[in-house]
Amino acid sequence: LFTVSLRLTSFEVYKNEYGIITKIIKDNNKTVLDIKAKKKYRVTLYKNLNYSLDDKVHIKGIFKTADSNTVFNLFNYRKYLLSKNIKLIGENVSVSLVSKNDNFLYKIKNKIIYHIDKYKSKNYLSLFILGDNSYMEDDIIKTYRNIGISHLFSISGMHVSLFIVILNFLLKRVKRKDAIIVSFLLFLLFLTNYTESLLRCTFFIILSDINKLFKLKIKSTYLLVITAFILLFINPYLIYSVGFLFSAIITFFIILSRNLMKKKGYIKKSIIMSSICFLASIPIISSSFFKVNLLTPVFNVIFIPIVSLIIFPFGILTFILPFLDSAYFMLTSFLEKLANFTCNINVFTFALSKTNMTIIFLYYLFLYLAIKKNKKYILLYLTLLFININSRFL
Repeated sequence: LFTVSLRLTSFEVYKNEYGIITKIIKDNNKTVLDIKAKKKYRVTLYKNLNYSLDDKVHIKGIFKTADSNTVFNLFNYRKYLLSKNIKLIGENVSVSLVSKNDNFLYKIKNKIIYHIDKYKSKNYLSLFILGDNSYMEDDIIKTYRNIGISHLFSISGMHVSLFIVILNFLLKRVKRKDAIIVSFLLFLLFLTNYTESLLRCTFFIILSDINKLFKLKIKSTYLLVITAFILLFINPYLIYSVGFLFSAIITFFIILSRNLMKKKGYIKKSIIMSSICFLASIPIISSSFFKVNLLTPVFNVIFIPIVSLIIFPFGILTFILPFLDSAYFMLTSFLEKLANFTCNINVFTFALSKTNMTIIFLYYLFLYLAIKKNKKYILLYLTLLFININSRFL
């Protein structure tokens, strides 16, 4: 049904509504507003506006559905917006302020945004604290993606784990610390504008707490599947979100492979986890970016400790202590130079063909069997990958 609806040509409709601003992206003389009214709209205005989140505005003008990809299999802007639950877009429509926000939570969020905007290193602070990559340069985003470490810069399980460790330490004598931790995660979810990976992580933690509280004894893999179905029920268009697919599928195989990492040292555990994450991500990569770097597991072993133990924690510290900004800016600049250096090692980068659902199903079936039953099934998995890489020559 979704596929059929997305193949329809774009249509235009006149809107005259009141709504609330939920996201603001500024780029030189352009301002992009996500506005929640009867539906969720994205408005692009080619001028600077001094609006804040949760401001009430009046919108009037012609809106339309976003364009689909004009070249087959390439980036589909309409599907991307649908994954954010944005149905219509408008350019240079009339937007006028009705009233400033009076929501306490949004006032906190606006203060955090204005605070981060003063930093030289605001690109990474905004990324790690607000889940907003609009300050990041396209070239560095592409570099991180090419070496397979872009997942380290979306707020997900790795970052949440650090927060939970800190909160557990601070609240170790508090009886209802689980409720406080969940409340913090819900606030973080609000702060990051309900980022897909964090949505999955937060819902999974909540279900895990319910599972423990009522002693339901539901396996973690089943809880993850239930989490995915709940989120897809709330917004079916999440199926178009690469971030959601990465988060759900990779987490599933990490949970599945826990036994493989038992009684292993840090380095061995890192190699196994990086390899599992890489293999689990290949079908998504092949469907979205059409090339894969076989050195990705090695790059992850290098970059995971750098980002998780240095870049991310130091970013949180810099947000609290602004005088660290220059040092943090130098640190992130070094990270980018290291990423650019590794990106140039592209001898093991291969193009992939557009993968059909049958091949994807077989990929995951063989990976599942290799982890749970017999490692020999990984040979079948890699055979399918080899065929897929070379299919363009057939």
